[in-house]
Amino acid sequence: MNAPRPGRLAGILLLLAGVQVLVMALVSPLNAHPDEELHVTTARFFLDRWLPPAADDPRVPGHLDPVYGTSYLLASPPQILYPLAAKSARLFGFSNRWALGLRLWSVAAFMVLAAAAWRLAPRTLLPAVCLLWTPQVWYVFSYFNSDAFPFFLSFLIALLVGWPGPTDWRRSAPAALLLGLLLLAKHNYWPFAAFAVLFLALRSGPKRALAVAGLTAMVAAPLLVRDAVINRFEKEERKAALREEYAADAFKPSRLGTPGADPGLALRAQGVSLADMLTQRPWARRITRSFGGAYGHMDILAPPAYYIIQAVLFTGLLLAAAIAWRRGWAPARLALLLLAVLAGAAVILIAALFCWMYDFQPQGRYLFPLLPIFLLAGLGLSGDDPRRIPWPVPLALFLLGSYSFALVGLPRLWP
Repeated sequence: MNAPRPGRLAGILLLLAGVQVLVMALVSPLNAHPDEELHVTTARFFLDRWLPPAADDPRVPGHLDPVYGTSYLLASPPQILYPLAAKSARLFGFSNRWALGLRLWSVAAFMVLAAAAWRLAPRTLLPAVCLLWTPQVWYVFSYFNSDAFPFFLSFLIALLVGWPGPTDWRRSAPAALLLGLLLLAKHNYWPFAAFAVLFLALRSGPKRALAVAGLTAMVAAPLLVRDAVINRFEKEERKAALREEYAADAFKPSRLGTPGADPGLALRAQGVSLADMLTQRPWARRITRSFGGAYGHMDILAPPAYYIIQAVLFTGLLLAAAIAWRRGWAPARLALLLLAVLAGAAVILIAALFCWMYDFQPQGRYLFPLLPIFLLAGLGLSGDDPRRIPWPVPLALFLLGSYSFALVGLPRLWP
């Protein structure tokens, strides 16, 4: 097979995936997706502002979720997504069609990733495979939420840092900017950020890695420090006070463990051990199933056979990657593989701790950082000659994902 053919195939598959993402964005109702109304309301706050408020700001109660008593305005870390998305939607004239403008912002981000993967496809199909890996990735780009943006950033960072060749300042400076923005996104992507900097240390030396880390800190630190200062270093305590005052009775911190309280809230505080949560509750089954494709409020699922086939395919691909990358286990390659494994383990641990300490919601999107970790490690282990991936691999992923997305999720969400 010559080089252009897999490139053309990848382009077609990514375009068809993008069409499905766009259709979902255009036809599904606003209240059909997890917390989208709350995300949209949060972004509207930044139409005329750039900086998030303190927890005791009198404007905050008007943006609280009436059930949980929380708001994405008070996210930790403070999320740069909302002012960027708000300003972009307003710039392109979506002030009167606010939710649609924010959705199209997410769709455009997916199209950028798809275009980048298509451009690189003649050299390697690995970026395309990562985008086609699970339709759950397509799903988070089809509506406005806080998970698509950090995935977008980390995917671009992986390409900038991991692409073969010298990582000069034309690549490392944009990577540092994106890393800074990533630190101002979701905290479950921080293991990937650390992995990217350590990757640079292995490839380009500690001086370049330290310089990139310094630039990253310069981007993220001002907002992180400001957030701590305006909340007088007691942000979590203030958020708890808001929950106590404004949350529904079942979700008030003072009601934990009492009759009528939500049984999945703050399991650690209720005396449930982490081991018990992992073994006695369906954490693993629910988080892996929703990683493979769950829609709506995580209640629209494919038949069990779909997830079994998907698990077999995933396992086969990981084994094939391990075999393909086993050659020449030099110390640097072993170190890179170890760092990737540790970063992946940290992602899984953070997902488990969130369900244990805050709310038992095993959502597969918490595991999304595993994909850019896999992408960056794969680019690094492939060296200057990225190995070919057989074209049936992205085709099989696309067909399986399209069955889930177009035949299971989309029909159930079509108004």
